[in-house]
Amino acid sequence: MVKLKGGTTQQLSLGSNFGMAMKLGVPYSMSNTVIEFEPDKVIAWKTVLSGPLGRFVGGRIWRYEFVPVEGGTEITETWDISQDKQKLFLKNDKMATRTAEAMTKSLDRLATIVAS
Repeated sequence: MVKLKGGTTQQLSLGSNFGMAMKLGVPYSMSNTVIEFEPDKVIAWKTVLSGPLGRFVGGRIWRYEFVPVEGGTEITETWDISQDKQKLFLKNDKMATRTAEAMTKSLDRLATIVAS
């Protein structure tokens, strides 16, 4: 499920589109398309910048994989830049470190939500 503006929710499936309001110094919006979906196993989406600049910005793939383990579920988050239009810019230690920190925060938030 993804929460939409106005508080409604949408069940995601293969091919679903959804947006994200982001901020990296300045606010911007990303458009996302679900490219892999297997309930309770995997969800992945590809991002592009909303609007005309989307032709030049985006292509990252975010993936969550869920594996049942004793006492719960192991969740793995991956960041695939192989199709990203700025992959050369993204292949640096600073970006890798920032992304790893953000992924850790995302997984911590997921753990908190599931535990509550």
